[in-house]
Amino acid sequence: MGYSPHRSLNELYQKESDRVDICEVIEPAFPRVDAAVCLVASNEYAPFASVVIQSIIENAKREKNYDIVVFTDDMFLYNRERIEAQAKELCNISIRVMDITKIIENLNFYTWAQFTPNTYYRLLAPDLFAQYPKVIYLDSDIVVNHDIAELYVTDLEGYYMAAAYDTHVVAYCTQTPPLEQRAYNKETLKMKYPEQYFQAGIALYNVTLLNETFETGYLIHEATKYQLKWLDQDLVNMLFQDKIKRLPNKWNVMIANVPYATDEYYLPADLRKEYYQARLDPYIVHYVGKAIPCFAEDPDLYEFFWFYARKTIFYELLLQKMCQKNTEYTSMPHVHELYRRINELETALAGSAAVPKPSLKKRIKALLMPIFNLFFPKGSNRRYRFKRSYFRLRGWEI
Repeated sequence: MGYSPHRSLNELYQKESDRVDICEVIEPAFPRVDAAVCLVASNEYAPFASVVIQSIIENAKREKNYDIVVFTDDMFLYNRERIEAQAKELCNISIRVMDITKIIENLNFYTWAQFTPNTYYRLLAPDLFAQYPKVIYLDSDIVVNHDIAELYVTDLEGYYMAAAYDTHVVAYCTQTPPLEQRAYNKETLKMKYPEQYFQAGIALYNVTLLNETFETGYLIHEATKYQLKWLDQDLVNMLFQDKIKRLPNKWNVMIANVPYATDEYYLPADLRKEYYQARLDPYIVHYVGKAIPCFAEDPDLYEFFWFYARKTIFYELLLQKMCQKNTEYTSMPHVHELYRRINELETALAGSAAVPKPSLKKRIKALLMPIFNLFFPKGSNRRYRFKRSYFRLRGWEI
């Protein structure tokens, strides 16, 4: 009997779940592993994980062995099989998609905005890769443009992990005057050097040292105790102070949603120079904050993403996502309602001779901001896109 189109996706997943690999301690896929790589991906992000893996494959060396494992708690079987099939003709690359549902089913994590509990699952990597000396963790919103095995050989003696600076957050701390992020790093995270804040989306974990220092499950359970601004990334910066080796920025070139207004402009001169040089030959491009080219209105360094995306089975689906994103915004009913209210209020207030021009703007803002903030939270991509659309409607430039 076939699946009814009216069944929920969760029901479909449950039907498939008895046919997937349940994740326990992972055994190496090769006698000699030249790069062990861990990703986390939901079913929604399966196409993006596929692009990451394809980018690793395209830059891999034939004489090296690459052991790739994807953690998931909801990926459908057909997407798992598509991802694993990317290496079916390659004897030096292993791809396994493994279910971590039983490991995290009783854990609760703090989230906000676009973040999901999936971001915490990378903290499982040192536990589940206990049979390996090291493991590289990669977010699913990146592309690798270099041989990942070169990152794997990084010397980690005395360090829990290696990572690049989070150039966005560092810029928040180093601009004049600094944003509240600097005080947060000092007061909440207890960082001695608040400007030395690392990005956890690309990280090389020293599995041996971590498992010698912490009990199994320590990191993932510790994460349930906090409500931190940048979630598990804050936790790692807090717990691993002085034990994180800085990677060159080329291993994590962070991309902004607004390429002509990058946070990196506010970096100290040496770090700013390193960032812009890394953009010329990025080893890893990181499309943070929904800056993936099929979502972003003004995609930055998009050519790297599409070069690898078009080589995956998900290419047409990614194009569809891009088309949906471009039409979704202007078709949202609340956007049209907000436009209507703006026009009505401006007409009514402009007709009152007793209201001077400055007060007009203040009254419009006071009336609109509650509903505006409800549908378009501060800092969200939706808010930015609305502002651009509204200003263009009015014939203004931004």
